[in-house]
Amino acid sequence: MTEKIKQQTVNCAMSCKTSELHDVMRFLSRAVPRNKKGLLHGCEITIKTNEVIFVSIGATKVLYCNSTGPVKVSIPFLYFYDIVKNIKSYNTQISIGEGLMTLGNLTVKVSTCFFNDDSILRSIDLPINYAIVDIIRLSDHYTPEEIEFNKLDVMIKRAYAEIEKDINLTYRKLMKYGVSIDDLRNIVHQRIHNNLNSTNYESQN
Repeated sequence: MTEKIKQQTVNCAMSCKTSELHDVMRFLSRAVPRNKKGLLHGCEITIKTNEVIFVSIGATKVLYCNSTGPVKVSIPFLYFYDIVKNIKSYNTQISIGEGLMTLGNLTVKVSTCFFNDDSILRSIDLPINYAIVDIIRLSDHYTPEEIEFNKLDVMIKRAYAEIEKDINLTYRKLMKYGVSIDDLRNIVHQRIHNNLNSTNYESQN
């Protein structure tokens, strides 16, 4: 991610019908599990001129409204969904400052990135029924800054831990045949990172 601008004076905003925002969040919520796994899902909001893109893992929805950008915002999905569900006004006004999002009279902390233009505002794409290999392969397609901004670094660490646990279990079964744990690690990681034909992330963003 290049040319990230962090200035307290930079502000972006959007205004839309609350009913349309509710529809967007309900649509995205279908892809978010209602369990501990769902707590890891973020909502990525990309605000451009008269276009706002909402992304959660497995779902994307575009809202055309009065908006000015460009800025990318990241907030825990379920937290943001609860806020939106409780908005009762006809219209919703949202403004973005450095590390802050204001919805009406409520201001919450968020991750923000301001840009010179919207040509580099990539959204991270994952299938709705993503597997561990899909999480691991994110590092092959996105920069560390993009991964960290979207709060996916924690999911990647957990995925690596799950793989390591499986490798250790397999090693205990195969060690009697002279297989080393490094042999297993090499096989698994070569398989993950060399077999990238199932998902072309670059072409989808």
